[in-house]
Amino acid sequence: SLIQTDASGLNEYAKNYKSLYTIAARCGVFAKTDIQPLINEGATKEDLSASIFQAVVNQTISGLACGKPIRGHVAFLGGPLHFLSELKAAFIRTLNLDDEHIIDVDNSHLFAAIGSALNAKEEVCISLSDMVKKLSSDIKMEFEVERMEPLFADKAAYQEFVERHSKHHVTT
Repeated sequence: SLIQTDASGLNEYAKNYKSLYTIAARCGVFAKTDIQPLINEGATKEDLSASIFQAVVNQTISGLACGKPIRGHVAFLGGPLHFLSELKAAFIRTLNLDDEHIIDVDNSHLFAAIGSALNAKEEVCISLSDMVKKLSSDIKMEFEVERMEPLFADKAAYQEFVERHSKHHVTT
């Protein structure tokens, strides 16, 4: 990693940030290309860490809200929001939430597991050893997304495409 730390290290650095930088969050490669020049220019690990959290917040909000405003009370559920106080703080800051509109829940990091347990079919009973076997084998998902065919059948087809198009040059 460019900052040479893990998520909890980012959280510790972000506690002391002074400035936020714009970082692309749709893709890790784009984020890296935004971060490297900032490092070269002397941006602190604290500012970079807070900026990474801000990028995650911006991407999450745009993906969840789809351009609509987020209003009312907001519950912060899930491991990252439970264990990374500065990620949660970035959401609160971005959504401009006051204490009245923040819902803190005990064991928020367990809510997905609790929901799964509550939604489980009681008539299905499985031993722990069978569960371990199931989890260690390939799991076929019924709802897997259908994928498009590759653009090129093989490397030879790709190479032919590159050669064919390398003959044409756009002058500017």
